[in-house]
Amino acid sequence: MHMSEEEIEDSPLMSGLHKIEAALRGGTLQAYGSIDAAPVRAIPVEAWTEFVLITSNVSFAADGWVTYDIWGRSIRSYRADAVWDHGFPSGELVPSASFPEGEPGYHRMVLNAFVKQADVRSLFKVKVSEERGRKISAKERKIGEQALRIAKTLDGLIVSGRKIYPDRGGVKYAAIARAIKKIWEKEDIREGKIDPEYNPPSLEQAIRRFYLDFRHADLSRLIAEV
Repeated sequence: MHMSEEEIEDSPLMSGLHKIEAALRGGTLQAYGSIDAAPVRAIPVEAWTEFVLITSNVSFAADGWVTYDIWGRSIRSYRADAVWDHGFPSGELVPSASFPEGEPGYHRMVLNAFVKQADVRSLFKVKVSEERGRKISAKERKIGEQALRIAKTLDGLIVSGRKIYPDRGGVKYAAIARAIKKIWEKEDIREGKIDPEYNPPSLEQAIRRFYLDFRHADLSRLIAEV
């Protein structure tokens, strides 16, 4: 199999990772690890707003198994004196009083991370409906407030000259996130919310999860059912 990074991220291969990531960020799954060279300990749910999970080294074995590594790194870059572990340069320059043009930045990392097997297994318990083939409503899916707002914005949204739902074609998630961010900022300003801020990586991941969870949903019907 030959897939681009974008195709890999959108494939069923990553659906388990996306489900685990959502559980970590939602506080229903506890992870343990070392952040910025600190001792391994329980990672609080609040810490996940600081980090993104990135897949790398995707490998397809002859027997059909697929493996990949997951990097947990900070969204921001930090000065060298602000982090303990200098093994992960970001390639960005960060503001510095000592260097007018900025000094090299570093990412904070989550290392030696793990979750308990029993906790992960509980996420993947399958409940078979007696009424097979029945469409699942938005209420049954427990669509959240952010997902509902994404649905309302995606409905009829045009990016790069084309509709991007349900088939986004070659339009990348990052481009969709940028378009949605601009729309939300204007909406919030009209509603009196001062200086709204959206974290682009987190918004992009939320949009990616929406496509995975509601890939075949009728958005108008989805919105009406809530």
